[in-house]
Amino acid sequence: MAGCAALSLGAALAAPARAQSVIATSQTTTVDLAGYGAGPVSITSGTTLSSGGPETLMDTQGPVTLNNAGSVNAASGVGIYLGAGGAVNNQAAGGIRAASYGVLTRNAAASVSNAGVIAAGDDGVSLNAGGSVANAAGGSIFGAHIGVYTGNGVGVVANSGVISARTGDAVSLYSGGSLNNTASGQLVGGYTGVFEGGKGASVQNAGRISGPVFGAYLAGPGSLTNSGTIAGGLAGIIAVAPGASVTNTGLVHGITAGVRLGRGDALTNSGSISGATGVLVKGVGASIYDTGLIAASNGGAAVRFAGGAGSLTLGTGASITGAIDGGGTDSAIALTGSGQLTSDIANFGAGGVLNVAAGANWTASGNWMMGTVINSGIFQPGIIGAPLNITGNFVQLASGTLRVVVTPTGVSQINITGTALLGGRLVYVLAPGSYAPAAGAFLTANGGLSGSFASVSTQLTAGEAVVSGNATVLAIDPPGIFSYRLGAFSVAPADDALFARARQQLTLDAGRTSDDLLNLTQDTPPSTCPPAGALPGGRSTQAGIAQALAGAFCGAGGWVEASGSAMNQPGGYNARSAGFMAGAGRAVNDAGTTLGLAVAYDSSSLNDAQGGTANAQTIRLGAYGAQPLGRFMLSGDVLGGFISTDTARATGAGAASARPEGSVVSGAARLAMPLRLAGFGLLPSAGVSVAQVSLGRFSERAQQGAFALTGPATSGTSIKPYLRLAVSHDYVSAAHVVWTPQLGLGVDYEAGNPGRAMRVIAADGSAYATGTKRLDPLAGEVMAGLSASRGNVSLVLRYSAQVAGNWTAQSAEAALHILF
Repeated sequence: MAGCAALSLGAALAAPARAQSVIATSQTTTVDLAGYGAGPVSITSGTTLSSGGPETLMDTQGPVTLNNAGSVNAASGVGIYLGAGGAVNNQAAGGIRAASYGVLTRNAAASVSNAGVIAAGDDGVSLNAGGSVANAAGGSIFGAHIGVYTGNGVGVVANSGVISARTGDAVSLYSGGSLNNTASGQLVGGYTGVFEGGKGASVQNAGRISGPVFGAYLAGPGSLTNSGTIAGGLAGIIAVAPGASVTNTGLVHGITAGVRLGRGDALTNSGSISGATGVLVKGVGASIYDTGLIAASNGGAAVRFAGGAGSLTLGTGASITGAIDGGGTDSAIALTGSGQLTSDIANFGAGGVLNVAAGANWTASGNWMMGTVINSGIFQPGIIGAPLNITGNFVQLASGTLRVVVTPTGVSQINITGTALLGGRLVYVLAPGSYAPAAGAFLTANGGLSGSFASVSTQLTAGEAVVSGNATVLAIDPPGIFSYRLGAFSVAPADDALFARARQQLTLDAGRTSDDLLNLTQDTPPSTCPPAGALPGGRSTQAGIAQALAGAFCGAGGWVEASGSAMNQPGGYNARSAGFMAGAGRAVNDAGTTLGLAVAYDSSSLNDAQGGTANAQTIRLGAYGAQPLGRFMLSGDVLGGFISTDTARATGAGAASARPEGSVVSGAARLAMPLRLAGFGLLPSAGVSVAQVSLGRFSERAQQGAFALTGPATSGTSIKPYLRLAVSHDYVSAAHVVWTPQLGLGVDYEAGNPGRAMRVIAADGSAYATGTKRLDPLAGEVMAGLSASRGNVSLVLRYSAQVAGNWTAQSAEAALHILF
């Protein structure tokens, strides 16, 4: 290891007077820092110190602080040797290059900070008594043997640059300590990226750590937390001592094994781990808790126990690619949370146990060699066309629920070579479709059945309905077999109204957007344009495009508006939307004709009573105009755009989701007559808004294909005439700001049917008509607003609420106008 070679200190030394603290003259002999006192001693930029002796700079007395902005070169020995500790600060312009050690310290802890280059033929930095190393972004430390070695003392290493080695470790915490490798940091080892010694250490990685053999080697009871990337040849991470712990939220990859654990070690993974074997366990008592991805390549095992019994716990979000190999041990598997496991489980001993925990909800298929499978939660063994085959025994406790999916083409199945002890509940979950009379077995236990289910029921998921026949499933259980028998019936899909509800809400939002645009044309035209980041919409591509156009319009002398709305249909759904609109308009002739362009973006979310969700993003472009007609003002607009949606609905056997795309067209026209009465402004108006949303064909992705739906392209139309009256009054402040409060009443009538019925098709080809409850067409509206204007700038705030027999809605707007 570094620091073990004896050093000759008998070379001729250049010892200047103690008062001197700056080295500004290049020298070719060894410099003794003792004559400079405790320092700090500074080597100026452009100064070169070089020597062919054992050291180029050394300290023969007490600790010293050295700042280097020049160049220190050692052709055959050590660049900087501190015999009693101290500190080295190698600045961005500084370079330390040596044939053996770049920086070598003994006898006392020392600190090294580097923003420049340290490179050596042995170790880049060797702190034999421990200490600290801080390598800044842009800094580079290289050792042909080890990059940074902290020897027989506690080491603290912080890296935001590059630390590398040719044959050994990039960083060696030989006697423990800590390493913080930041997001910009890279550790590139010739053998291991980071070595954690037998006393244990703490490693935090947000950057990249790699080595041709190991990415990280934990030889003690230390900890490693990774949110970055760790990669190695034999293993990304290897732990060989009891008590080591690894937490991964990033990426770990090893060609042979992603992570290798020893006796009593622990792994918590919510990131990604991959290798020919994902996780290899070589010691008794190791534990794995996974809510991320563990994947094996080339047909290997995702998890393999090879050195004694351990435990594997899978939680919500866990994804296993490859088999789980017990290696002949009596290891244990626990399924917690919810998920789906399709991996084979092989080579577990007779004492091995897989437990579906109380409160868990899992679906499983494949071939399991396991001593005993115990269900205390909700467990669906088998999916349609892929049964669960257990070589072992099955036990369902009183708290357990066995879920059997029944579809028009078959049922989920479990086959057991041993015995089955039954208890708890049996629940049949019906997939949508048309059923013919059928019978068959869903549970077979070659070793025999004992016990019984406390209850047997048929479950319809929220929103499902038996549209014909009797959906009762009868269970019969001859010795060793649990069977079913059913008649002819048809089951409509769960929450199939979600799609019509989403289309209805998008259509209503489109009409509201056109109506809002007309409101803006009648407002007094704003100060500086808000930055794009202040506008609603987040960081989506659609929002970014709309925000850029909004900035262009507002910067050209226009207006920008932010708005939000909420709608509630009791027993049906509630929806929220937020967005912005911007435009620029100009008078084009002496008759007062105004024409303008506008861009709009909004993001909406819908939640229905059955638990379904629909999220959408819409971007629109359009034009608007206004024309005085005597005492009247005629205004109108047209907008067109594109919609991206994302739907999710519960099926009773996992979620189903779809991403239909669509288009939207809307327009509005209004005739208003501005009046003045006793100092008040009156604005009676009549108008109509028209909107149509068209959504394309969709195909759902579902955890279980029998519950997925498809649907053809569909559209909904809103035609809404209305009457409104607004009353306002102007108040001028001493600062010449015109304040205008406004109150209004109105009535709307929905003559269209934006939620009209549509068809959905179940996996067996059965078609079902579905729609949402029609909204009461007549709605009353109340509005309140306030505007403030001065010169060419105005700010408008507006709130409105609508109430109808079976729905309510409200919206809020804030608009800023600039007039040039």
